[in-house]
Amino acid sequence: FWKPLFDELRAVNPNIRIIGEQADWMSYGREIFEKADLDLVFAFPLGIAVSFLDKNQIQNKLDSTYLLTPPGKDQLIFIENHDVDRFASRMNGELAKEKVGAAFNLLLKGTPLIYYGQEIGMQGIKHEVPTDGDQISRREAFEWYKSTEGPGMAHWYKNSGIWWDKRYGKANDGTSVEEQIKNPNSLWNFYKTLISLRKQYPALTYGEVRILPNDNPGVITFVRTLGEHKNWIWVAVNLTGTPQELEKPQYTVNGFQGEVLCAEPTTSRMESIRLSLPRYGIIVSR
Repeated sequence: FWKPLFDELRAVNPNIRIIGEQADWMSYGREIFEKADLDLVFAFPLGIAVSFLDKNQIQNKLDSTYLLTPPGKDQLIFIENHDVDRFASRMNGELAKEKVGAAFNLLLKGTPLIYYGQEIGMQGIKHEVPTDGDQISRREAFEWYKSTEGPGMAHWYKNSGIWWDKRYGKANDGTSVEEQIKNPNSLWNFYKTLISLRKQYPALTYGEVRILPNDNPGVITFVRTLGEHKNWIWVAVNLTGTPQELEKPQYTVNGFQGEVLCAEPTTSRMESIRLSLPRYGIIVSR
């Protein structure tokens, strides 16, 4: 029943893009793509797979997501939203894992969706209480200041229940923008780096994605392709808590320059024929 309305909207503005959230989070949105003619749906299966940091799950969901997305349609790539526990909490507040999530969020094919506070590692897990206040912990005020007080701090729920008494945002917890903006190793600055790469290299915004096979069960490697090989971007991500090494998978194509665009942490290395990745290490290259 939505399609007639969408047709009228497109008649007024042909450039409009319509987003819909599928009721079944384990679906790829094929039904509402076809019946409602939406432009974008939420890549729930992929987002859920990323949270497990499991190579097989991520690769399987990647393949299915892109296979089941009709031509001309798109997926919203995300790792958290207002209805699920914060990604940082699911990663037990471990910064390196949060950066892995950021890499998938911003380097895969699709339209990235960043839920406020995700970029500074805000935490929050649903409180099991018999009221709709149980969701507030997932939606706490954005942390602008290290004191958690100041203009723009939306503490509308202050002193209103367990969600305030057991809130996740605390003074001097290292999560605020004020604390992270001057720290070059912060999650906030890593998001800035990835966004800058997307702006600088069109393959990361408009390119296709291709999984590159490798024999390491803990490392996922993929390439974003667009036009000539010299425009392609290669990505390697260590999904494990231990250092990993592997031969560069299928990197010997014309146009591969071996230039590292981003190494996180800085001890991640790309040598002549091998990649060396510390625990949860990431390399973006061309």
